[in-house]
Amino acid sequence: MLTSLTDVVALLKDPRSDKNRLYSSNEILLLCACAIISGANGWKAIA
Repeated sequence: MLTSLTDVVALLKDPRSDKNRLYSSNEILLLCACAIISGANGWKAIA
């Protein structure tokens, strides 16, 4: 069965404390996945 990337990411638990969250872990992971698919080769390229 095919599952969307957002469905898979939504299953992951966010280990960060509530007061330090500006963006959800889902948003961060999807941004990283899109950057890697676009050719980013590490954290500096993603940032």
